[in-house]
Amino acid sequence: MEDGVLRARRLEITDEEGRVRIRLSADSEEMPGVHVLGSRGHVAVSVGINPRTDEPYVALKDTEDEAEIILAIKPSREHVHCGLSLVDRRGRERMFIALGDEGEPIFGVLDEEGNVSRPEPGG
Repeated sequence: MEDGVLRARRLEITDEEGRVRIRLSADSEEMPGVHVLGSRGHVAVSVGINPRTDEPYVALKDTEDEAEIILAIKPSREHVHCGLSLVDRRGRERMFIALGDEGEPIFGVLDEEGNVSRPEPGG
């Protein structure tokens, strides 16, 4: 091992009361990244890499861990380069705003199975 190098799969930083407030992880338990925890131990903010797609992301979660907003570069989605996704409490993407191949805006609402639903005229 190189001098001055610290290696670990997980590093936790605690507050004065011993509660984990920042977690740097590269293990299989969660996506590799930096995770900031609230005072009750829930992950409130994550910045990292999706291990399945290698896409960078930023995620903001509510205090009850039921809602999530994800900002990501999405080369795995056809004709989409970057976007903002809203995820339901079960972790399913339900709405997205993105930019397409030529910089055109894309908006989608997804049903529970992940199919893009089309809005009704006038609705």
